[in-house]
Amino acid sequence: MKKLFCISILYLTFITIGTAQQTTLYNQTNHSIAYIDYEEEATIFLWDGTPVAFLNEDDDYLQIIGFNGKLLGWYKDGHVYDKAGKVVGSRHKRRISGITPRAGMKRMQRITPIRPIVPISPIVKPRFQDDREDNWSLMPLDEFLENGER
Repeated sequence: MKKLFCISILYLTFITIGTAQQTTLYNQTNHSIAYIDYEEEATIFLWDGTPVAFLNEDDDYLQIIGFNGKLLGWYKDGHVYDKAGKVVGSRHKRRISGITPRAGMKRMQRITPIRPIVPISPIVKPRFQDDREDNWSLMPLDEFLENGER
């Protein structure tokens, strides 16, 4: 009976993990830096479990709002864009030569802070670039997202 109980708990744990709605965000060199957890109201967590931002719907765009209340950029078509429209990260791995690094193990999520009031969206949105090499922002994805930490 005890063995059956343990197996049931393990099974439920794997089912829960397997159905989690999370999207990994990669930087320019294909390192997994962060992820969007849709079961946590589209919160963006760094790989170490730190909540840094969240997605907020704004017309045809998804704003990336930091927990400090700042508009960081946008998430559109699987890409993370800065305020200038440059690509900062992507949910897709880029096709580059060399070995693609493996994602390390995610750490446990920390408690998500209370969401701030969402700032008014800029009237004029930037022209979003494609993900060619010369259209990437000079700011690394982790640094970009850390700008939203409270």
